[in-house]
Amino acid sequence: REVFECIQRASRALGFQHVSYGFQAPLPLSRPKFTWLNDYPGDWQTHYMDAGYPAVDPRIIRARQSSEPFIWNEELWADLQARGIQHGWSQSTLHEPGGIGMLSLCRSTPITEQDLQTRLQHMQWLALLAHKAFSKLIRARIASNAPSLTERELEVLRWTADGKSAQDIAEILLLSKNTVDFHIRNSINKLDVPNKTAAVVRAVLLGLFQ
Repeated sequence: REVFECIQRASRALGFQHVSYGFQAPLPLSRPKFTWLNDYPGDWQTHYMDAGYPAVDPRIIRARQSSEPFIWNEELWADLQARGIQHGWSQSTLHEPGGIGMLSLCRSTPITEQDLQTRLQHMQWLALLAHKAFSKLIRARIASNAPSLTERELEVLRWTADGKSAQDIAEILLLSKNTVDFHIRNSINKLDVPNKTAAVVRAVLLGLFQ
């Protein structure tokens, strides 16, 4: 909340009435968790979620495909525009494996070319700052719930991620193949996945190798 309040103040200074930040976590892969922070009217927030808009929102769809900033077009819903949220700008951050973030700034008056020329650099800086701050907090919360792997288990998984077989890893680490297999099985069990490939993927997305 404290971080969001800082982002709010910065967005007001840039001339926007409302600010929104959405973060799509990397897990679970089949249905990633979505966190949404905003200062939109309360009735709109409820309606947006109840209507299932996150799955069809053209801004979110576009933000997932490109990190290029964009001005909102006419694809928005009439009920959103009726609440004075008519003109907006969004910027997503896609380059990090730990999740996708999108900052949106909006207001009731149009965003002119002059606005973009004088404020775009600050708007993009704010989008990057918001993503860095929120993704760090959210990923830390996810990681705090992650299983604890030993240093040896992580070491074996790292070599597995590089495509090394159990025999290869045994020779590299001067261990027996049975010992390597033991560590791999432990990692699979702790991460609650079906095989070592899934274990590597989950460990990467949880940030366990960092």
